[in-house]
Amino acid sequence: MERTITVKGVGSASTKPDQVQITLNLNATNLVYQKAMDMAAIQLDYITAGLAPCGILKEDVKTTRFGVDAEYEQQKDSHGNYKRVFTGYQCEHCLMISFDFDMKVFAQVLNALASCEAHPELSIRFTVKDQNALKNDVLAAAATDAKAKAEILAKASGVKLGDLQHIDYSWGEISLYSDTEYSAPTGVMACERSIDIEPDDVKLNDSVTFVWAIS
Repeated sequence: MERTITVKGVGSASTKPDQVQITLNLNATNLVYQKAMDMAAIQLDYITAGLAPCGILKEDVKTTRFGVDAEYEQQKDSHGNYKRVFTGYQCEHCLMISFDFDMKVFAQVLNALASCEAHPELSIRFTVKDQNALKNDVLAAAATDAKAKAEILAKASGVKLGDLQHIDYSWGEISLYSDTEYSAPTGVMACERSIDIEPDDVKLNDSVTFVWAIS
């Protein structure tokens, strides 16, 4: 039976974020279904019109979720009994915009959204456009780390490192976002003078298992 050595290589890499992702949540509620839908359409028009001067086109505003739910609440009647009462249709529209990180453009976009009549709820994250490059750097670092560990262990054990026999790797869900948080009430999120910010690097870690023959 061929003897082997199994080593887990750990890799890490980081890079400065070069892209901003802004999630916008819109809600429209009305007792009449069609009116709720019409309100949602108007909100979207406000968003796209407000972002156009910033260089963000209508096709750049992506829908990540759209749903309509019938809303109910518990109300007490004259006899003190609670009953379920229909309060209207709620249309939830979640949008996302992405653009190159530039403080001037970033401030313009925030100003546009802060003054928008749709009054969206915002969530802001900083990421990288070329995510594959960062992933590849991590894998290369993991391979280098594993090889160095294997050579040290083989030498310390008085054996010779042979051919690579097997690589065990499974890439799961990862988050390629900076830890930097940017938040404020939507109406005051932007002002005439913006503060220059330097988002923290996007960091990524992963591991790969390698198996070498030894003799």
